[in-house]
Amino acid sequence: MTDVLIYVISFGIVGLFVYILLRYGPVYHSWMGIPKELQKKIEHAHKEYVKTHKNVKKAKPKGKPLYKKRLVSHSGVAIYSNGIYGKFCIGAKGKYKFKRFEDISAIYPVEVENPFTNRDSLLLGFKGWKELQIETKDYEVLMIDSRVHNFEELIPILKGAMGPLWNKVYKESEVIKGNFLSGRIGWHSFIRNEKLPSNKNNYQQNHNV
Repeated sequence: MTDVLIYVISFGIVGLFVYILLRYGPVYHSWMGIPKELQKKIEHAHKEYVKTHKNVKKAKPKGKPLYKKRLVSHSGVAIYSNGIYGKFCIGAKGKYKFKRFEDISAIYPVEVENPFTNRDSLLLGFKGWKELQIETKDYEVLMIDSRVHNFEELIPILKGAMGPLWNKVYKESEVIKGNFLSGRIGWHSFIRNEKLPSNKNNYQQNHNV
């Protein structure tokens, strides 16, 4: 009986740790391959913006979520009447945060290719998928993945909650394309068009990008 109790307690502690890590823990998207120089640049820009916009951290969701899914993971999203909650990233580093709709600067459609297969496979995954890249005025990015979220359900809810603002920020004709081994998917537009440092090749080799 004692052994069973110890097992249950140990399993519960491990389960709680995993839950906290996935639900509240930070994430680092190493696949983005953002050079250190640009990572530091966007982190600095974020800090400077927050200094002059105190309401950024004070924003809170209103009412019950209109949409909520997979929050016990790194790819969860909750949409409220006044904003969106998800793992927003400063460059490649992120954690769950709430952002008001008026703090969103742009939303880009994204098309991702899987470099490991040319057809959908149980072993290698989908040959391609779509994402929404949501960028904010304080230089953060939220990626919403169609493999996790049903866009036919999520996008109408998001558009309805945002109202006229959706048409102002959604960049329908500016599709971001690439795969998770190349390209600049997940990069905020503040750094996406920057010229990469001269040591780009060495950086990519060292990070398997």
